[in-house]
Amino acid sequence: MLNIVRFELNNATHWGLLDAAQVRTLNLACTTTAELLALPKERLLEAAGGASQPLSGVRL
Repeated sequence: MLNIVRFELNNATHWGLLDAAQVRTLNLACTTTAELLALPKERLLEAAGGASQPLSGVRL
């Protein structure tokens, strides 16, 4: 199951998809905007598979 999430990265708002394993990697009980925005970008990139593979989604 994929979770739609909004997050800030490099001073821009992004939308992306995280699967259950990625949510567990981020140690989130739920994927709220406030929780994601509080995470360092390195943890978001790590959950997405590494800095060379940013989260897929639409950049606003």
